[in-house]
Amino acid sequence: MCFLKTKTDKFKDHWAVLNGGEIFCFRDKQDTKFRVMHSLAGTFVKDLPAEKDPDSDKQFYPVKIVLSPNKS
Repeated sequence: MCFLKTKTDKFKDHWAVLNGGEIFCFRDKQDTKFRVMHSLAGTFVKDLPAEKDPDSDKQFYPVKIVLSPNKS
């Protein structure tokens, strides 16, 4: 399970599947259609400062998928 941050700074739980060089995020474990897909080829993973979810008081340790500077 992973949490994706929305534009309104809320955290939505998703189910993430790593398949080769791609990560797929589904809304639920049973879903067959993914909501978000990222190709990880040529990317880097950057640690971000820990964040507390104000709604649930849970502590999150986010990462960011970063494209290399020579990619669009």
